[in-house]
Amino acid sequence: AEDMIDEPDEPVNVDFTFDAEELSEVVKMFALTLKFQYYIDPAVSGSINLNIHDENMPRRQAWQLFEHILWMNGSYASRDSGFINILPFGKMPQERRVLTTHKPSPNVDVSFIRLYHTTPAEISTLIRPFMTDGATAQPINHLNSIMIVEAPPNMDKIRELIAALDELGETRWPQISIATRHVDVNDIQQELSRILSTIGFPVITTEKGDGRSIKLVALERPQILLVAAPTREVLSEVQKWVDILDKGDEIGGDQEDMFEYKVKYNQADELAAAVSAFFSSVSSTTTSVPRATDQSDDSNRRLNRLNQSTTPRAPTPRAPSSSQGQQGIHSIYDTPVIIFADGSHNRLLIRTTSRAYAHLLALLEKLDTPPLQVMIQMYIVDIELTEATSFGFRYAFQTYVSNHELDFQLKSISDEPNLALALGRQLTAVDVLNTVVAVAGKGKTRVLSTPQVTVISDRTATIDVGDSVPIATDTTTGSDTTTVSRSEVAYVDTGTRLEVTPSITARGMVKLDITGEVSKPEATTSSSIDSPTIATSRITSTLIVEDGATIMLGGLIRRDEIDSSDGVPFLQDIPGIGMLFRGKSDTDSRREVLLLITVKVLELETDYGKLMERYQRALELLADEYADIEAP
Repeated sequence: AEDMIDEPDEPVNVDFTFDAEELSEVVKMFALTLKFQYYIDPAVSGSINLNIHDENMPRRQAWQLFEHILWMNGSYASRDSGFINILPFGKMPQERRVLTTHKPSPNVDVSFIRLYHTTPAEISTLIRPFMTDGATAQPINHLNSIMIVEAPPNMDKIRELIAALDELGETRWPQISIATRHVDVNDIQQELSRILSTIGFPVITTEKGDGRSIKLVALERPQILLVAAPTREVLSEVQKWVDILDKGDEIGGDQEDMFEYKVKYNQADELAAAVSAFFSSVSSTTTSVPRATDQSDDSNRRLNRLNQSTTPRAPTPRAPSSSQGQQGIHSIYDTPVIIFADGSHNRLLIRTTSRAYAHLLALLEKLDTPPLQVMIQMYIVDIELTEATSFGFRYAFQTYVSNHELDFQLKSISDEPNLALALGRQLTAVDVLNTVVAVAGKGKTRVLSTPQVTVISDRTATIDVGDSVPIATDTTTGSDTTTVSRSEVAYVDTGTRLEVTPSITARGMVKLDITGEVSKPEATTSSSIDSPTIATSRITSTLIVEDGATIMLGGLIRRDEIDSSDGVPFLQDIPGIGMLFRGKSDTDSRREVLLLITVKVLELETDYGKLMERYQRALELLADEYADIEAP
């Protein structure tokens, strides 16, 4: 203010009442009060609402109020030859006193800011939304700098924003330099990049990083590999792989050697078969322990899903000959490999070169992961249907939830309208069961069983609750003169039987193939054989369920007809008059078996899985260090 007006501490009477007043009139009133001459650009416009009364306001404070009003309307004041020029922000770069050797204009700031990690064009685009209207940011590419013409009050924010943007995360990462002694550093860089990518780490091989990938920079003349990563643990992992790759002919780099890989989670012969899809020259021998055929098929299917994004080459089983040499090997994946799958000890014995084994080991670490498992918790509930639930329990349940405004996320997940209902992840099976009891009515609900099983993805879990009922059959044999009848008894399982096959999708959803069956013995009316008839109700469905969600499976309705008699003991057995002391009753009831199923995906963590988790957490912590900056 001292540079713009005279006697800044002198008090003045500021008595303004503006009601949608044009900015030109407001400038005129301030000019009369502060006693300055002015020129106002025709592009300056705006309207002001202001009510202020102060008889002893210092001229400095009144001028600051005037400047603030101008800035709010996209204008600024500039002094030139005794006049105050009122100009729009758009003409700020054309201000003729900003770069002169004499005292510059106090209301225009021109700054040159040097950039170190980003380009001027990138910074110019990023800061544009935060600048004053009319201010400019001009990239100076040959100086890797940016020239900013801005109002001084906004300049501190722009500087702070540029300082935060012009700093890549990897500048704070731990770094190491590794000298290669036997293999060219460019070959090490290329092969190491493939290995780390196979394991699951993002890798970049240029000097300019992206803030999230491991940086591998090869210095050809000193044969040094520079490595930067978010954690020192990742650097140790990189060092381990370099030690394996950096072996020359004299110490076995391209000479065949024997290696042992101890299988952690799968079967040795399955991994050997999977490797042959990637290495074109594989010869394998297998000794395996006996196991069920369906388990082998399921495991092979799971390994095939791991490789579904890769188009495998047909394996060419052949043992490497001594005369083959390395001249014909154009890729590391063409290196001869001999694998012996030792099923008894669940290990792989491998004969190949050290460099080929490094790639093979990375592939095995990727394939040899623990199988995904699903924990299935069930409540098998028997409900007696009453007048309120005569149309089926699902309809009554939905009506009850709607009428009582309960926080249930009801969603049909089956083509059959009365079969399955998803209840969301926010409710436990116990919460749902309590609601089921409330809907069915007091004394109308029985919990038959609460099984809980854990099954590997793509395997079948069977839950069987019930009894084995003897069924008699008559067999007649004989000739024209003789006939022989013989009875045979077979036991048939009755009750509730459920087969569930879960499959975990790539998005973490669980696909359930469900076959449910409810059976019970009944008196035979269609045969002379004194043996019960088995009445069976069966459903089959395929559902897609969220991890942790509970589903309600219904529709298994049966009718029970019960004939019973009761009477007064002893008196009901008196001939003639006993009928007066006994009676008979027929009961007809409808019952529905309800299944409440909760699924939970269980995933065992591997060593590399934990390392990747810590890697991602380190990246998130580095990102959190930057404060949020909001646009004006």
